[in-house]
Amino acid sequence: MSKVSEFFGSMGKVSGFFVAIGILAVSVILAILLVSLAPEPESRELPPQMPFVLTGAATASPGAISVFGSGTVRPAREVDISPQVGGRIENVSPALVSGGRVEAGQTLFQIEQADYRYRVEVAMADVAARRQARLDLSRTAVAAPFDGYVRAESVAAGQIVAPGQILGSLFAADAAEVPLALPSSDAALIPALWTLGARGGPQPAAARVIAEYGGQRFAWSGHVDRAEASVDAQTRTVDVVIRVPEPFVAGSPLDGPAAGGNPPLLIGGFVDVEIEGIAMADVYRIPRTALQAGNEVWVVDDGAVGIVPVRILQRTDDDAYVSGALADGQSVITGGLQFAVEGMRVLTGVGSL
Repeated sequence: MSKVSEFFGSMGKVSGFFVAIGILAVSVILAILLVSLAPEPESRELPPQMPFVLTGAATASPGAISVFGSGTVRPAREVDISPQVGGRIENVSPALVSGGRVEAGQTLFQIEQADYRYRVEVAMADVAARRQARLDLSRTAVAAPFDGYVRAESVAAGQIVAPGQILGSLFAADAAEVPLALPSSDAALIPALWTLGARGGPQPAAARVIAEYGGQRFAWSGHVDRAEASVDAQTRTVDVVIRVPEPFVAGSPLDGPAAGGNPPLLIGGFVDVEIEGIAMADVYRIPRTALQAGNEVWVVDDGAVGIVPVRILQRTDDDAYVSGALADGQSVITGGLQFAVEGMRVLTGVGSL
């Protein structure tokens, strides 16, 4: 009985082993079958990584291009007050005070004439001396050479003066000047700048001078008078002189009625100037942020970048005026791209950084 039991026991172990192998084989076959029958996942192509850029618009702006500058108002003419003969001042005009208005030929002060009349009488016998004595007598009255204003004075009745002694200064009332230091690129936009004043030459370019007074802005009409025939050694700029006729007429308010009245164009004041420049047909206004290094503008057409060389004509705080192969309404890149390659694809949005 023991041998029979051992036989059946060994047979049970063998059959269990084969059962385990069978189960494992069935599991493997079933797994393979399931994998083979499963649907294949849908393959998708990853989208390309395109940069996102901000854009603005190029706007056709044919016509005159404005040139902007700033400077300090100075008199068109100014002279020192000094007598040609010496003596004691007999009287002084009430107008001879700082800021006083004088007219051409008006006597500013009078030197005592007694000594000079005596010299004329003594010199009557000598023709040459008589001529000089009478001239000296006429020079005892010091008169204003033009209509203007007194800038400064240092003269009083009873004062003894010498010939040539400077006693004050006058500046003319008929015109004022504003010198502007302009880069040559801006000076080149002023029409006929180097032929102004020539006989039969063109009319000077119009200009507008703007000054602030009491928190408000006022404007005066002027024109380009001339350009200095040299370049500033330090700044490498050209001095262009704006002439303002009748600067002491009240300026035109730009911000509504002035509370304290309209002021004149004050000598020594700092002003902004706008000059009517040359007229051009192929000019475009673009956001200033669209200007790229190397005088380039990057444009976008149908999502593709184009590189357009331009000539920069004028810059303002927010815009730039350029000429080049642009189109009215064309999109120009204003931000979001560090470098560009012709034809590269980009995503666009409107705005600026």
